[in-house]
Amino acid sequence: MIWVMNAGVCPISKLNTGIHKRESCKKSLTVRGTYHGPSGYDHHVSEFVRELHNQGIKVGLIDIPYWYPVRLGDDKLDPWFYTLDQQVDSSIVLHFCIPPQAKLFYRDN
Repeated sequence: MIWVMNAGVCPISKLNTGIHKRESCKKSLTVRGTYHGPSGYDHHVSEFVRELHNQGIKVGLIDIPYWYPVRLGDDKLDPWFYTLDQQVDSSIVLHFCIPPQAKLFYRDN
């Protein structure tokens, strides 16, 4: 299940009305999910993050380390994912987890 918690309003949903232009929406997103293990969730998060990056969206990636007891070795994980652990300027957090694991995130102003 995918949960999106938005601390601000991104105008992408209003693109069809002509009220806002695409340039007014920040192209950054924080993704929180597991990506170190062999599960389908890990694979899904990894591929989703790759595609967001390919679409030109700056992605910050937050791991959920307690998701699955088995973790892939560093030799099996693309080192590129370790470069995404920095905070990005985003008001949107996309959670790949079950509802009790979703957390509210607040930006420090």
